Amino acid sequence: MVVFLIYGMALFAAGIMLSGMGEGPNWGFIAFGSPVSVTGLVFSILAVWLLFGFLLAANFYGWAAALLIAHYVMAPVAVMLNHANSWQEEWLLLMKIVQLDPMTTVVLLLIYASGQILAWYWVIAGLSHSRTA
Repeated sequence: MVVFLIYGMALFAAGIMLSGMGEGPNWGFIAFGSPVSVTGLVFSILAVWLLFGFLLAANFYGWAAALLIAHYVMAPVAVMLNHANSWQEEWLLLMKIVQLDPMTTVVLLLIYASGQILAWYWVIAGLSHSRTA
């Protein structure tokens, strides 16, 4: 679905902004692109959300739900495997970005959260529709 292509691009931009244009933590890229980001691919965010949109469009709601669950489970693992600094240093860098521009950080995290709510809404609606049909 086009919605999740746009969502993936928004999360890619959010990753860039949360990383302070390369000066801050890189966990945004890694967490937003989980589980594909475990591989270290730069464009894992786009890959994950394009795949999710495809699964919804193909009515594979169970697989879409599994991808969301894998996204949540693998995000901390991906961050631990792929960050350049220790998690403490990453956390301090994130706090620095939040202090420099808290409103932008809140807006970016709201974009992520609203996309997750929409994703689960479509998965649950699709699963309940497919069971009644």
